[in-house]
Amino acid sequence: MKRSYWIAGLLLVCAGLILFGSMVYRAIFAHGGGSAKVEESKSFAIAEVSELQVKTVAADVKVFAYEGNRIEAELKGNAAKSGDVTLWTEQQGGKLKLEVRQKHRLFFLFSRPSSLVLEVKVPKALIKEIAIETVSGEQNLSGLQATALASSSVSGDVALHDSVGKTSVTTVSGEQRLEGIRGESLSASSTSGNIEVSGSDYQAWSVHSVSGEVALEKVAGPVKAKTTSGNLTIEMARMDGISAGTVSGDIAVKVPQGAAFQVSGKTVSGSIRMDAAGFQAADTSKGHYTGGVGEGGPALELKTTSGDMEISN
Repeated sequence: MKRSYWIAGLLLVCAGLILFGSMVYRAIFAHGGGSAKVEESKSFAIAEVSELQVKTVAADVKVFAYEGNRIEAELKGNAAKSGDVTLWTEQQGGKLKLEVRQKHRLFFLFSRPSSLVLEVKVPKALIKEIAIETVSGEQNLSGLQATALASSSVSGDVALHDSVGKTSVTTVSGEQRLEGIRGESLSASSTSGNIEVSGSDYQAWSVHSVSGEVALEKVAGPVKAKTTSGNLTIEMARMDGISAGTVSGDIAVKVPQGAAFQVSGKTVSGSIRMDAAGFQAADTSKGHYTGGVGEGGPALELKTTSGDMEISN
């Protein structure tokens, strides 16, 4: 009796595997091998749009400014199957939504990958809000002007260049490369990935990486930056206040030659080195360092639990 149950169970498992295999085969090889060309475009008058929202899954996004008076959206590439991918749009009042929608995603892990790029051209005019959200896709954003500019990515890098506005960039498993951006404030956070910002100026900074390096090069404005696991480097284009901390990682700060500042540095496990010209130490007790250059100036508050600390010109 037990042998009969065992044989029956084995037959059910085999039947299940055959059924599953056939479904996977159809997902991969249906419609001539799974390579369908995608070309779709839409156009909208900029005068009718104050908010732009872009969402994609498994598609790269390029959004950039151009000399024109319409928002031009074009989806190109190859999809797993014909009719699988569409460029969905909705416009209500001043809000325009662009979304890459993909059908038959049940067996996406086994189907041939899509190769899609959504390109959005935006006139060089101020838009109230621009929001870009991607899953499994790269973002390349350039020349944008918005009161509020938000970028969110899960499993994909974000590159943002030469843009203006209150800016928020969030990545989960992706790098951030931000260059030549400015505005009221910048909030950049990463769960797993490095954050690099260069040549940028904000009235307020908030930069945080859980697992990854943070590198701020030639930046201006009061900086708040921290990492949980990763080194933190900051090079100031002009002398502004800094509040920086790491749990496990080194901190290196470069300040302009001759700039006045006051520093308070603390490390639980690590060394502290002050190479800024004219620095006068006030307290050099173990794991703690205070002092400054000149009279007054912005405050530098640096703290690391496990890591070294250095200030130089």
